[in-house]
Amino acid sequence: MKHSLRHFLATIYYRGNKYLENYNNDFPTFHSNDDTRTPVQILNHINGLLMYSRSFLEEVINTYPPTTSFDEEITRFRKEIQKLDNAIISSEINNYKIYDQILQGPLADIMLHIGVLSMVRRIMGNPADDYENYMNAPIEEGLFEY
Repeated sequence: MKHSLRHFLATIYYRGNKYLENYNNDFPTFHSNDDTRTPVQILNHINGLLMYSRSFLEEVINTYPPTTSFDEEITRFRKEIQKLDNAIISSEINNYKIYDQILQGPLADIMLHIGVLSMVRRIMGNPADDYENYMNAPIEEGLFEY
């Protein structure tokens, strides 16, 4: 299960970074209405979910980070992915149900939010990719530089 969880985490990193690079200047603060989050708020929520996921494997003081600038949230995203991967590697938890719960809960939620970031980029006329076939993407567990 650890292998699948780490691979999914690498997938989140790869796909997330697609939408966090080469964006329009007004993308981080795009707000369609009062009931929606801006991309910077979405990314902050993603970072909180990564911290929450890690809290099942090691002590995490706070899983509700304060919202910072978009660039700082991007840096936090990349660091939190690596921290979670390291926590998975070093975890001695033998109850694999917790890994399933991390995958079906916060990590699945993160992938949904990455899809929202993709949709916002398209709505703004700034799509992030040219329909890459993710089946052939260079995604490997522990590989966090593309």
